[in-house]
Amino acid sequence: MKRVLICLAIAGSAAAPALAQEVDSTRVVRPYWWDQPVVEGLGRAMVEVEPNRANFTVAFVDTDGNSSKAMEIAVARAKLAHEAVRKVAGDKARVKTSVNVAPYYEQYRDRDGNLQTNTREDKVKGYEATATLTVVLYDIALAGRARAAALALGPQDSGTMNIYLEQTIEMQREAIKVASPDARARAEA
Repeated sequence: MKRVLICLAIAGSAAAPALAQEVDSTRVVRPYWWDQPVVEGLGRAMVEVEPNRANFTVAFVDTDGNSSKAMEIAVARAKLAHEAVRKVAGDKARVKTSVNVAPYYEQYRDRDGNLQTNTREDKVKGYEATATLTVVLYDIALAGRARAAALALGPQDSGTMNIYLEQTIEMQREAIKVASPDARARAEA
């Protein structure tokens, strides 16, 4: 699946000589188009490139009566997943980890039999810690194996695999290189 990088370039047919002049900072300089006619042209180009990035998330959830202990367990599991992804992808992966700890409360049934949560501070039953790994791969050929390595450790939640195009400077330069002759031809026409 190829993605299209579209670039627009602007070229002026008489702009080059004026841009080469030296500028004296002590006097007011008129714009380059003041003394000579200039026609600007908008150039277009389409460059097809392959997707170059993949990402996915996995989350490890653990509970305990002590918030520090819950976080410690979740982080230890996430660390194993991080190491597994690194073994597969090495430096071709960027892994970002976030941890969230939240209390959960005692519950009771009201007069109608509906389950209610008692959110008073003295009714905290325990803590739930979630360690989430967000993995970005720079080599999409490794994406399936890296995700499988993380999933093998049994996360409680996982996101879908996304494969996409992230524009790079080189891609933009290539698109401008292709669009510039078109802009010049349009300006001259």
